[in-house]
Amino acid sequence: MSIASISYGSIKNAASEARDVAKKLDKYANTIDNSVYKKLNKYDGPWTGNISSARSKANAKIDWLRDEAGRYRDYADDLDNLKEECERVDKAVKSKVSSLTASFKETHGINNNVVINTISYLFTSVTNSTSTGRWMNTQTDAFETEASYHKQAIEDWYDYNGGKQLITGIAVAALEIAIAVAAIVLSGGAVLVVVATVIGSLIAIANGVCNIVNEVRAYNLTQDGDPATGKRRSDQDTIQDTLRNETDSKFWHNVATGIDFVNIACAVIQVFSAGKELLQKGYKWATGSVDDLSRIKVKDLFSKDFFKGIGSKFDDFKTAYQYGGWDFMKQLATNTVKRFGTNLKLEYFTKFDLKTAKSYMKIGKTLLKDGFTFAAICEFVIGPGLTLGEYTTAKIDGGKISVDFGDITFGDFYDLADDFSTKIIGSDLFSNNTIIDNAILDQLSKPIDINISIPETVIPAFSQACYV
Repeated sequence: MSIASISYGSIKNAASEARDVAKKLDKYANTIDNSVYKKLNKYDGPWTGNISSARSKANAKIDWLRDEAGRYRDYADDLDNLKEECERVDKAVKSKVSSLTASFKETHGINNNVVINTISYLFTSVTNSTSTGRWMNTQTDAFETEASYHKQAIEDWYDYNGGKQLITGIAVAALEIAIAVAAIVLSGGAVLVVVATVIGSLIAIANGVCNIVNEVRAYNLTQDGDPATGKRRSDQDTIQDTLRNETDSKFWHNVATGIDFVNIACAVIQVFSAGKELLQKGYKWATGSVDDLSRIKVKDLFSKDFFKGIGSKFDDFKTAYQYGGWDFMKQLATNTVKRFGTNLKLEYFTKFDLKTAKSYMKIGKTLLKDGFTFAAICEFVIGPGLTLGEYTTAKIDGGKISVDFGDITFGDFYDLADDFSTKIIGSDLFSNNTIIDNAILDQLSKPIDINISIPETVIPAFSQACYV
């Protein structure tokens, strides 16, 4: 036996939501019409292929959005008709069942009496036979429905109404600000490097604040029924993005370019310093020098001793393999794994200080922004854990000699390459993107398959009474 449970309130709400979707589609179409299509029609400059294509695709997108809005309105009307038909059939079934029950009792001589009612009570659930039970059952259903509604409302808010972008965006921006502050406190080395670190970090802090403001603006736009502009605001993570996207002023565009130049200059200084430090560590590893890094000059990095030391290291490895064979490789792998675990313990779990906190914040930012990726594994697991070489530093203080041991890790190379690719090569100054690029054209012409229909419901007809 099948049971059909129809919620008239849910059908009514669905019809209302369908009409709201139609209104949002109309508003989206009007937004494209006013902010893209009409402005392109007024454009009196030289027309390129992309501009012509953008106007054509914007017009097609507007037509499609309005057609979809019409389909949602038709869907809402169909839902209203369905509700009315269900109510009509519900009343007809109720009347027919009542008539059949009365006829059945009359035909079989069934009368209401205490004995029959008592027996019926024993076989009927208390919750269905008493007003108190029915009330409790109704309240339980109402509570579960309300809880389910709020749960779904929160999920919808997070997934579709800007909640995810708001929470994630503000969290990422806050971590960017905290990381930049930590970088200032931890900065050290040559004066030029410290200045570059401080300036770059101050720009990062300002961009973090700008990012938070834009996320709030994006959320408000989404709540006001303009998710397209809200998404665009959410993607503006820096002052430069905001200046370029929200003004046509050449002056402010030049200001954005100036900030990019300063950022690149700071990044070049930091990358050069990190590269120099890595070469100094390599020199100590290759030559066995115990000097402090500051005592190793640039000329030493291009000396014959350095290159001879590298060759000697490879010769030592080759000789060890020739004598030890696979036993040597097995022992090397075992030592590497042990060292790997030790390095990760030292990096994240031995003590909690500002450097460790900065590492945790960078992990959180990356996971929030990009998710769990292979690049994240390389940066935060393989990078600090995998040792590629070791070096020793001896210091004499008050006649006492102290010896420190250091590692050259995979992370030294990865961080250097990542900073070069993202902060220098990846700068907006080297981007070929234009206001109307292929990505925007793809979005204007991207089809969306929406299937709106009400399944056919077979309603039984009552032609005659059935007796048992």
